[in-house]
Amino acid sequence: MIRRVRAALVAAFLVTMWAAPMPVAAAKPKVQTAAPAPRVVVPSSTLAPDALSAAFRAGADPSHVAIDITWDQGALADSGGSGSAMLITLDGVSVDCLTPATGSVGASGGTAPGGNGTATWTMTCGSILGGLYDGAKPTVTNIARILIVGDTAADLTHTYFNSLEQVNVSPAGRTSNLPDLIGVTLRPGTTDAAGNPVDEAVYRFGLTIDTLNNPGALGVVPNTGGGDATIADSSGPFPGDGPVVNGDEVRVFFPAGTLATVADAFADAEAVTALTGELNAGGAVSIGGGAPEPFGAVAINGGAATTASQHVTLTFPSADASVVTVKVSNQANMTPADTFTYTAGLALLWPLAGHTNGSTQTVYVQFSDGVTDSVVHSASIVIDIAGPVMGRLAAPRIVVGNTVGSTIPVVLSWSAATDVSGIATYRVQVSRNGGAYTTLATTATRSATLHAVSNASYRFRVNATDTLGNVGAAVTSAAFKAVAVSEASATFSGSWRLARIASAWGGLYRFSVTRGSAATYRFSGRAIAWVAPRSTIYGSARVYIDGRLAATVNLQGSPAARRIVYVAAWSSTGTHTIRIAVLGTSGHPRVVVDGFVVLR
Repeated sequence: MIRRVRAALVAAFLVTMWAAPMPVAAAKPKVQTAAPAPRVVVPSSTLAPDALSAAFRAGADPSHVAIDITWDQGALADSGGSGSAMLITLDGVSVDCLTPATGSVGASGGTAPGGNGTATWTMTCGSILGGLYDGAKPTVTNIARILIVGDTAADLTHTYFNSLEQVNVSPAGRTSNLPDLIGVTLRPGTTDAAGNPVDEAVYRFGLTIDTLNNPGALGVVPNTGGGDATIADSSGPFPGDGPVVNGDEVRVFFPAGTLATVADAFADAEAVTALTGELNAGGAVSIGGGAPEPFGAVAINGGAATTASQHVTLTFPSADASVVTVKVSNQANMTPADTFTYTAGLALLWPLAGHTNGSTQTVYVQFSDGVTDSVVHSASIVIDIAGPVMGRLAAPRIVVGNTVGSTIPVVLSWSAATDVSGIATYRVQVSRNGGAYTTLATTATRSATLHAVSNASYRFRVNATDTLGNVGAAVTSAAFKAVAVSEASATFSGSWRLARIASAWGGLYRFSVTRGSAATYRFSGRAIAWVAPRSTIYGSARVYIDGRLAATVNLQGSPAARRIVYVAAWSSTGTHTIRIAVLGTSGHPRVVVDGFVVLR
């Protein structure tokens, strides 16, 4: 049964893979030494063999190649020959299995490797069968990595074995920094974050974990008595119970009662990628009785990513009932450290080691049940005491659809500020005719509308505040004006009439219903806007800028007075001409010129 489970693990993996300040406290609490609550099964020191390196060299004849595999301890090939099975991968693409001695396809029938029972094995392989390198001899130029599959290597007691292992092949034939499984703690009878009853297994690795590639292949298997393995489902027994990667640990939830009877077992983990990018394809570790290891975690400011203060609040989520003390330090070696009595809901005000802007500060903790200390856990937070760096201010804009009147709406905008903690708000201030700056808006968006008085000179400035309350320096614009221009300033050709209308800009405007009639206005500025009313009886006109057709504007629509109906803009001030030519739209030919806005 165990052998079937291991085969299932291998298949699951292959499918997945290839797709020192003092704490702020009045007095240190007295350390208690109460006996720990009874718990079941913790990792012992007996480990399965881990592959350390693989190197190619010439075989006994030109058609074969020798592969030397080095283990971290004396290793026995599993009985039946399947321990000799090798899977060669080329540029990440799986090809046929080769068994040593014969080089034939298949994962069984090979002979025990040379050096069986020692820390170095020698295996002879024939040419590659299949794939891009079909018929070639394995070399460091065409081999991406070696997977050693099957019941590969048992320790010399033939009890704890590594069911799946990967080694990378470099020109020197050495591997680097594989995150080997080094311990498993079983925690039956606990609850998940939602309070559901579950069993939990905490897998601990020798390196910080970056990615769990194949969570379904984390498992616990009885060593004696047969029976099926307990394999973690990647989704967990309840919603939100998927595996959790935390530093060098992976926490996995099982249905309640699954682990309670597993008193003598081994655990197997596959496809764990370290921050170095190296991937450990597997590893087994024995589980036996013994003194329980307390478990917990630390959070800084509730898990916040940044802080503006050197003093933070530490909390300890997931600490189990056996914990009686918690030791806290700013150093990874836990020296110096301070010890506090642990009670549920404990929160400590703690000074970080440094307060330099942008620095990452780490707090280390160790839990104790009065007899056994846990591994060192840690949490980090980034110091952010600088205000945001403001983005670039955009040129003020006149926007189609806005309405003019006693003032002219001018849109002020800017690019995003940058800050470690993120931006909370922007403050926009304006100065009119050289006067004092006043606040126009405080907004989470990146624009604000100024209702400008015609021909007044304005500047605006913007600064940002981050989510921690740090205020950044302001960036100030160049001076600008929005100038209201009467329709009388234009030159009219063809047939136009003057109408006195209360809703018109200045009380009157000019209109035409004759095709070919035109209004022309020459100006100096970096933006021009045509102001006109809209109505269901109004028609269309062509707009020419500097003699070139720029747009056709339709004034038909729901009745609205003094609307910006067309805008042209340039990157700098210059002399330009706008010409509005009536098209004489059938049934509703009227086109109105109510004025212009020039932005300088």
